[in-house]
Amino acid sequence: EAASIIQQTADPEANIIVGQVINPDIGEELIITVIATGFERDENLAIAGTEADRAPNRLTKPIQPVLAGVVASLGTERPMKDLDRPTYLRRISEARELTDRAALTGEDEWDVPTFLRKQAD
Repeated sequence: EAASIIQQTADPEANIIVGQVINPDIGEELIITVIATGFERDENLAIAGTEADRAPNRLTKPIQPVLAGVVASLGTERPMKDLDRPTYLRRISEARELTDRAALTGEDEWDVPTFLRKQAD
């Protein structure tokens, strides 16, 4: 039934390929995916539908403002330093700094993420 609705709605020249997958995990639900490709824009082509159909969707909920402090903190988390060195070398030295700092402060080895410990080795 879904395939026939799509065929009736689509352009008569559209090449429609229908496939199905049976997934017992979703029970009685039906998931339909339509992939449309090959559109060529024709400026002289009249757009069907009313003006209301073509009107952009309006938000029904106002957008919540982003906290200025959060945005400001994003830029200050990691200072830009040593940008003349390749990234992998900077990361290795950062990992070494972290492990050295952990050794000085008595932090457990497992407090440093694995990928940083491996880069430091």
